[in-house]
Amino acid sequence: MNYNHRCEVTFSEKVPGYLGEDEIKTKTKILPCGKSALSNDEQISMFGKYTNTAFKIHLQGHLENISDIEFEDVRRTIFDVKRHKHSTVVIVS
Repeated sequence: MNYNHRCEVTFSEKVPGYLGEDEIKTKTKILPCGKSALSNDEQISMFGKYTNTAFKIHLQGHLENISDIEFEDVRRTIFDVKRHKHSTVVIVS
């Protein structure tokens, strides 16, 4: 996997709040990442239709508590986070 792109990843923490848990954004890092397309089976199982805007971002290492991703100067919606071997795969749209 070529990690030739860069993305800005924001991490968060859950802390006890007045009416339950609150999410607090703790830090932001710029990390190397790789971009790949979703297969047809993944598109149907995730979205129920074919969508050209969704793709996968591969980040090095096992990362926890990812709340936001900004890729190519656009804030992306996170649909799923998976671990694969020594990387974290984030499916975004």
